Amino acid sequence: MRRRGPDGRQTRKATRNAETAAGPTGGSIGTTSRTAGRRRGADRGGATIWMAGFMTLVLMAMAVIMLAGTVRVARHRAMSAADLSALAAARLAFADPRRACAQAASLAEGNGVRLTRCSVNGHGVADVQVTVRLHLPTLGPQTVTAVARAGPVQLTVPTGEADEAVRGPPPERPSPSRRSAAPVPAVDSGS
Repeated sequence: MRRRGPDGRQTRKATRNAETAAGPTGGSIGTTSRTAGRRRGADRGGATIWMAGFMTLVLMAMAVIMLAGTVRVARHRAMSAADLSALAAARLAFADPRRACAQAASLAEGNGVRLTRCSVNGHGVADVQVTVRLHLPTLGPQTVTAVARAGPVQLTVPTGEADEAVRGPPPERPSPSRRSAAPVPAVDSGS
């Protein structure tokens, strides 16, 4: 059904409103509908846009978590390799100080890191620094560094007394032969 505007001419808006009010089943013009006055399908695809935005946000969060996890694993790997290299160097510090850093470098290389600094002092303490390179997708190549120190425990007591100073005197335990056979006196509670 076509409507006419105030000047008597047929208008598109009037035609479109009549079709919208009639609904998809062709109901009468006088019936009201929730979508009357709106173009049918005007908000179609809105949920798709929101879901695409939400999925983008979720993917970005996952990427950040994966990058942080990669860096954390590299840091732990570097710390472990530094600790092991320092222990290897300290083990050889007194026996063969020149070979101590070579042993530390070999152990570091076996763990997938590079030994960047190694020093052994006269007290048998080894200081090492290792680096591990990793490539992050958005940040490019990065370097993670770890340092470690290992050596003997320094004691201020003479060597003969060192064991007792560290452990302390043994606790006294009564042996079965030293127990007294006398009965324990009862305590009067005043009643």
